[in-house]
Amino acid sequence: MEQVITALKGLANQQSLKETALKFCQEGLRQCILDDVEMGEPPLNGWSLDEIKLRCDHISLVFEHDILDYPYIETKINLYVDDPTDFYFKALKPIGHYRLITLLNGEIDDTYLVIDVDKTDE
Repeated sequence: MEQVITALKGLANQQSLKETALKFCQEGLRQCILDDVEMGEPPLNGWSLDEIKLRCDHISLVFEHDILDYPYIETKINLYVDDPTDFYFKALKPIGHYRLITLLNGEIDDTYLVIDVDKTDE
């Protein structure tokens, strides 16, 4: 089993999955700002880029899925803002996430960005 884990970690490192997901997440956030402004919406649900902190949540191999009939790797980046009340773990309030879906050969299959929390809901 240890060999499987080592091989998967090697694949993630070889394909720079964490770095790629962080890069595409940042690009996605910048594009969201432009799209929101164009639609007359508050950019990023009221959050500024400077407030949002990105943390890699996990890199997972998915080999069985209800919709997709092929294996893929999911790299999930969580979006946080500082929580001055210290209510949330590590004083970071979760506000959304980004997912990078890649095929086993490293080809990007899908990406999506979700911001669940409006700043105005504070």
